[in-house]
Amino acid sequence: MEENDATKDMVVFGDSSRLSQILINLISNSIKFTSSCKERKIKISLSSSAFSEEDEKKVKLNFAVKDSGIGMNEEQRLRVFHRYVQASDRVQVKYGGSGLGLTISKDLVTLMGGDLTVESELGKGATFFFSAIVDLEDPNEGLPRTPSATHR
Repeated sequence: MEENDATKDMVVFGDSSRLSQILINLISNSIKFTSSCKERKIKISLSSSAFSEEDEKKVKLNFAVKDSGIGMNEEQRLRVFHRYVQASDRVQVKYGGSGLGLTISKDLVTLMGGDLTVESELGKGATFFFSAIVDLEDPNEGLPRTPSATHR
């Protein structure tokens, strides 16, 4: 994220456990599905945007996890967030997994007021996008506190 005067002193409070779990799931999948690639590339991006004009105390964090892995076709992409579903039986046998990581991640993102989506093309990798609404605080105000109960 590029730093400017508006964001350089930005302090946000959110559920770090949930954010960590989502990132661990997405990055683990990227590592797993790039293991057979000649050149493994994984890029993680973070940006922020205003949540709403009415609520200046919240900000939307936008994450992207992009890899150069095996990718998915349209049918696989549409069902990848379903519980206990792998992209295909072949993927299940070769790479393992329970088919729960992305479902759990999507549920956690929803609890934080965001969305989890994927763009992918077979043989060309995948990019998972997710957002989370967090509290925005003035860095000069008081001590850190726990995340907002509205997104717990």
